[in-house]
This record gives sequence, structure tokens and C-alpha cells, in this order.
Amino acid sequence: MFFLNMSSSEVSGEASSETKTSIGEGKQSKFERFESWLLKHGSKFPKLELRDYGDEVRGCHAVQEIETEEIIIQIPLECLITVEMGKDTDVGRAILESKIELDAPKHIFLMIFMLLDRKDPDSFFAPYYDILPPTLSNMPIFWTPTELGYLQGSYMLTQIEERNMAIEADYVAICGVYPVFESICTIEEFKWARMCVCSRNFGLIVNGVRTAALVPYADMLNHYRPRESKWQFDDALQGFTITSLQNIGVGAQVYDSYGQKCNHRFLLNYGFSVENNTEPDGFRPNEVCIFPRSSCMHQSVCTHKTYTLCSTQAQHTNAHANPRNHSHSYRHLYCFSSKAPTRFMITSVHTGVAMLLCLQSEFAFA
Repeated sequence: MFFLNMSSSEVSGEASSETKTSIGEGKQSKFERFESWLLKHGSKFPKLELRDYGDEVRGCHAVQEIETEEIIIQIPLECLITVEMGKDTDVGRAILESKIELDAPKHIFLMIFMLLDRKDPDSFFAPYYDILPPTLSNMPIFWTPTELGYLQGSYMLTQIEERNMAIEADYVAICGVYPVFESICTIEEFKWARMCVCSRNFGLIVNGVRTAALVPYADMLNHYRPRESKWQFDDALQGFTITSLQNIGVGAQVYDSYGQKCNHRFLLNYGFSVENNTEPDGFRPNEVCIFPRSSCMHQSVCTHKTYTLCSTQAQHTNAHANPRNHSHSYRHLYCFSSKAPTRFMITSVHTGVAMLLCLQSEFAFA
């Protein structure tokens, strides 16, 4: 597996002198416009600021002390992009009327709205589109053949191929029921939108309706477990809120949890893996059991016991970098195993260590 790379000071939330730069300064005026747009329309994040770490990596930090159970982000419904907005487009209606089967319908409708709306220079959401990463090279579906070569023998290659095929099939199906769509976006733009939505959307209940939404600013928070905040759509406030679950000191990075997931799902859907993917109770979502030695294809390295996450290459890594905010990849090969019985396969051997990969996770992707 591969990891995004950041310094130890950034991991701890204490940015170095080079990274203590408000993201709204100087050449980053697009972020200043983004924040001004949100504030103008009633958003609130008075104790937070976005910081630029360089190389398209960003994070959200506290500029004042945050107390437990304090609402730290509030984004009004007006600033959310929801599934229903995609359904209400000409393309969305054509899809609904045709009843075609799509790989990820909720994602598709969010994508449809974004792909159509960002073509409008006067779009209400233009400041949001401007801060989205222009490329997603950390996502496996965009890796070069050389980069994919690092996964030789891994089932992850099959998953990447299947994801590409599913996205391409959806694109062809939509063009079939709405031919003009082919002139609206290319297959590459469609893939970019799919992975943006895949890595950024929130599953919500809005005014009693279960939906999914893109939530500007809230999707800028990096991942960390155990979770330090919680989020929901607050019907009383008519907005999306993120609430702290603990005190957060001045200067500390403010995190969101993307959920308890296998590393292969983090990599495929978000473009990163977590070096120490361990819950507080010791459970490791990406661990798998190893077959008895007698049935193992790599008897020289595998025994019937649990293996922990181990490195096969020496490169500094960080578990908290955010693929939502990162358009470059720093990759690091790891191997995985598990105490919990689940399906798996031994995929390859690198530097004498069996490389294992989960094929199935019990944790749903939101």
C-alpha cells in the first residue's frame, strides 16, 4: 500500500515555520474567495483556518481554544450540493426515466450536477469548484503503468480495473440515454468527478430525506482515528454541522474520521493508506488471517499466526494526509494481515515478506 508523505510536525498538528501559512494569503487568493463566499451565505467556522503545507496538501487548524461539544463548522443548506439537485437536471431526469442501472447512483447524481454546473461561469458554486484539486494522481485509477507495477500480484490491481470498468460503463450508459452528455464532459472528466465525489461526499438525512451531499469546507478536514468530531445535518439550524468531541488546543489540526475501514478501501476510494490502522481497542480493520503453513503458497515466509502491518520500503509516511485535498502522491509499499477471520489472498512477496490484502470489509463506505 502507499501513503501520503508529510513531516512529523504536521502529523502532530504543529506546523513547521514553512507550513504556518494561512491558505488565504498571497497566491492562494482562491481560498480567500472561497471562505468569503461561504461567510457571505451564512457559514460559520470562527475558530478555524485553512493552512497550506505545500504540494497541494492542506489542513484545518484551530486558531482559538475549542471546547468539547462545540459546533466548530456550520454550513447552510444553500451551500450544499445534494443528490436531489443532480436528479433535477435534464441529464438526471433522463437517467431516472430510463431506469438504467448505475454502479453508484448517489455519486452519479452529485457528479452530474457538478459536471454541468461548473461549466457555468456564473455558477453559485464557482468558488467551491475553484478549490477542488485539478488532478487526483494519488487515486489508484489514475496511476501510471509504472506505479501500478508496484502492486504486481496484488488483488488491488483487479479492484482498480473493476473500478475503471464500472465508471466507464456508467459513462457509456448515460451517453446512451442522453447523447449530448458526451459533449458536456469527457470520460477523463467523468472519472475525475467520480473520485472527487467518492472521496468527499457525506451521507446525510436532510429534512427527513436520506441523501448524500458535497459540503464545502467540511470536506477540507483530514482523516484521523479515533474520531475527534462528529457531523450531521441539523434540521433546526438548517445546516450541516461538525461538533467537537474533545478539547482542541490553539494551533492543533482539526480532524474528521472517514470511518473504520480496510486500508484497501482507503487507498481505492480516498487515495491513501493508514500506516497504523488500529482502533483504540486494538482491532485492525485491514488485518486478515493467514492460512496454515501446509496450505500456504509461500511456505518459506508464512506461518499460521497473525502478522502485523509491516514496511517493505523505508520512506517517511503520515497517516493523516488528506486525499480530498491532495493532488500528488507519495507512495510507500506495505503488507497487511489480520486477527479477524475474513476473506483474503496472499498477493506477492517483497523483500521476503508476504504481502496480504483484504478482499472484503465489514465496514460500509459512506
